[in-house]
Order: sequence, then structure tokens, then C-alpha cells
Amino acid sequence: MYDRPIHPANLWLDREPGRHAAVDDIYRANIARLVQQRAYTEPAQRFPGARHIPPPGDGDMDAVVARWRT
Repeated sequence: MYDRPIHPANLWLDREPGRHAAVDDIYRANIARLVQQRAYTEPAQRFPGARHIPPPGDGDMDAVVARWRT
């Protein structure tokens, strides 16, 4: 199991962290790899889980992040 990586190494080492939708895809791919390697068993009940829902309007997340930093 440890010979094959599950999560890509150093994703944010040379760049800013990704947006929610891109990161969501990365983590869901990680889970799929764990299931494929039989290191994780999916729950008996299927639930889509939390997902990124883009904000309404023009989707200018830079403006939202700028407000968080003040």
C-alpha cells in the first residue's frame, strides 16, 4: 500500500492552495484510490457528502477572499 502514493505530494509547495472545486476533485480521487486498493471500504449507505457549491453572481472568489483577510 505504501509503495503507491494516495495523495499527490507537495501540491501547494510552489503555488497557492487550489479553489474548493479543484481540491474537492483531488480528495475524491484520493478516496477512489483507497477504495481501489482495498484500503478503504465505502459505507453501505450511499451519500454524496459535502460538495462545493459556487456562490451566486459572478463567482469572483478573489473578492470574497480579500474580505476574509481584512
